[in-house]
Amino acid sequence: MTERVVLAALFLSACAPGFKAVSPGMNAQQVSSAMGRKPARVNAFELGYESWYYNEHQCLLLRDHVVVRKGVSHEQGAVSVRGIGGFSTNQPAQCLPPGVTADPNVADPTLLRFGAQSG
Repeated sequence: MTERVVLAALFLSACAPGFKAVSPGMNAQQVSSAMGRKPARVNAFELGYESWYYNEHQCLLLRDHVVVRKGVSHEQGAVSVRGIGGFSTNQPAQCLPPGVTADPNVADPTLLRFGAQSG
């Protein structure tokens, strides 16, 4: 049973064109068809704006149910120390309407990642 659910999910995700197919001017229904899934989080703002977050790396800003802008995360810096590991800072995607400087649902928008160095 679990294998069938996983296979069905993989099939459905393969059928949807995804984030790259979304462009400004598309309406909410077109976005839902292109993405093949609902956003993980939706933030409503004044003047008909909404931010749709699919994960920390992809978001859409809509106004009156039409895509105005796409957002993706950005790596701001990375340091690697041979044999020890490294770290990088990552600015998660933010889709905010004009005049809004920070997402009220994100305490600290900068993520600091640590990891072992490979190789």
